[in-house]
Amino acid sequence: MKAVVFDLVGKFAHFRKFYTNSSSLSYLIPPRTTLQGVCAAILGYERDTYYEKLSKERFSLTVTIKSTIRRIMQTVNYISIKNESDIYKYTEHTQIPFEILCGDDEIRYRVYASHKDEEINLKLYSMIKDNQTELPLYMGCAPFSCVTEFVGFFDLYKKEPNQSIELHTPLNIKEIEGKSLDFSQELSLIKERMPADFTKERNCCEVNSYIYEETGKPVYVKLKHPYYQVDSNESENIIFM
Repeated sequence: MKAVVFDLVGKFAHFRKFYTNSSSLSYLIPPRTTLQGVCAAILGYERDTYYEKLSKERFSLTVTIKSTIRRIMQTVNYISIKNESDIYKYTEHTQIPFEILCGDDEIRYRVYASHKDEEINLKLYSMIKDNQTELPLYMGCAPFSCVTEFVGFFDLYKKEPNQSIELHTPLNIKEIEGKSLDFSQELSLIKERMPADFTKERNCCEVNSYIYEETGKPVYVKLKHPYYQVDSNESENIIFM
């Protein structure tokens, strides 16, 4: 099994929490569904055409934080739409709190992607390696453009969870063996519910609770199921979202 590993880099980001309403709050990391959209844009898949092709069963994805990330709140003016005619002739605005992610210089995430179809895997590898994309890339919403930086095309070694390991990617709480999560380290852990997959009708069909460290540090834990070791200089342990 091989994975395309690349960095997603931009100045700002916003990954809206699916359960927020009047306030647009953001996840600190892109959910799997956002990563799915990023890879679809690179490959040139149009909106609403790729949900089955890049489904969780076929396409494995996960991410790590590789930079300092801060949250700031801004107020955004939206058009107040109450009926169809307001779209063409609006008179009112509504102000919505909008959470934006930023960094000291940049926001950087490391993405791990592996498709069961070798042809798709190789195309994704080729596009990112050559710094190409079929469609524009965004960090969650249109004002926040981003670019990819190729890291490698690495083998993944499947490992049995015989003991506690340093895990570098978000951890689905269902994967934790007993009470093995180590809280003795100086970590700032975040637990968030995030969408994991869509149906072909663009309905969210899976939502999971994930734990991760807000500065990108690994967590020490024993897992219920096998994990993967990335055959790179950093030898990171990962599980897919």
